[in-house]
Amino acid sequence: MKLSLLTIVYLLIATLSFGQNKDISGGAVFEGEPYLAVDPSNPQHLIVAWMGYVPLAHLCIKTKTSFDGGNSWSTPAVIKHQSASYTSADVSMAFDHSGNVYASYIDSRQSPDSGGVYVTRSTDGGLTWGVSNLVINVFADGTKEPLDRPWLVIARNSGPGPDTMYITTKPAPWVAVPNRPYFMRSYDYGVTWSAWKYIDSTGYKVGNAIQAPMAAPATDSAGNFHCIYPSYYPVESIYPRYIMATLGGGPSSFSYNVVFSGIGTTPIDTLAKAGGHLVCDPTNNKHYAFFVIQNYGSDLDVYCAETYNSGATWGTLMRVNDDSYGNGKMQDLVWGNFDEKGNMIAAWRDRRNATGTGYQQPSEIWAAIKWKDSTKFSTNFRVSDTIVA
Repeated sequence: MKLSLLTIVYLLIATLSFGQNKDISGGAVFEGEPYLAVDPSNPQHLIVAWMGYVPLAHLCIKTKTSFDGGNSWSTPAVIKHQSASYTSADVSMAFDHSGNVYASYIDSRQSPDSGGVYVTRSTDGGLTWGVSNLVINVFADGTKEPLDRPWLVIARNSGPGPDTMYITTKPAPWVAVPNRPYFMRSYDYGVTWSAWKYIDSTGYKVGNAIQAPMAAPATDSAGNFHCIYPSYYPVESIYPRYIMATLGGGPSSFSYNVVFSGIGTTPIDTLAKAGGHLVCDPTNNKHYAFFVIQNYGSDLDVYCAETYNSGATWGTLMRVNDDSYGNGKMQDLVWGNFDEKGNMIAAWRDRRNATGTGYQQPSEIWAAIKWKDSTKFSTNFRVSDTIVA
């Protein structure tokens, strides 16, 4: 099976090595922050969302849908603003078990501040979007503005009725420390949301030094919610840490485990997109992987830690990118996932072919696979067909 999957991967890369890029947004000016969602029940069903321009309006969330694996795309749909003065950002999407798709996003303004995080549902596969419902308000936690990075995950059930939906957020990037991550959930298709709560707690506090403590959320195949967030609080630990919070022991209480700690857990370049990414194995509800950008040499690299006992203990960090160690070439912006057989892939923004060092260098997308029966990641391979300035 391993040889068969490898053959398929490399055949795809060879086949798509010319002209694999498709302009989905079609905009005349730069449009950013894209998000791709794939229907778990139908991998030919894709939805892409991004921040896009609309004449005489502030930046909106636009979406396009494909029902044939990306060969053709619908006309763009626009998620309407809550106010004409608002700007939208940070979209993420997820499918429920009935085939509905949901988009969470920021819709707000600054000076004077207003708005919040909203969720909207599409019942026709992303072609149109319904009413948007408020998840958390900009003033929910005083001046902390808990709107940033509203990542949405859904615990898909097999029976009738709505799935449980979860969102984590953090304060806006300009908000001064101390900051903490937030948690909300919905039981009614995203119409109403629970009162927000902090994710960290005594013994596992974020601390007073981290400007943007993003919590990376996921749900396992048994429907349990988990998230991982950074911590540096010398009162509790002299080392920086990453901590996993798991919902359990009651409807609103978390249990905690340390994923790893020590030097190297704080990126040395503030421009790097170094947020972590948590994924769960669909074939084993106790197997999770956490991807993160770390500095253990002279540059930032992609690392992965795994647990096979629901986070009680974690293995040693594995370096995923295989360019020369300590060469000064920054890697960042990592994403990963499992396939339906338990094999795992990671992809990231890679600068190994740039002539210089640091953040502002040409980059490509590279990837690596870790097969279900393997202890390490494969030789890295190039995904994108161009190097981007």
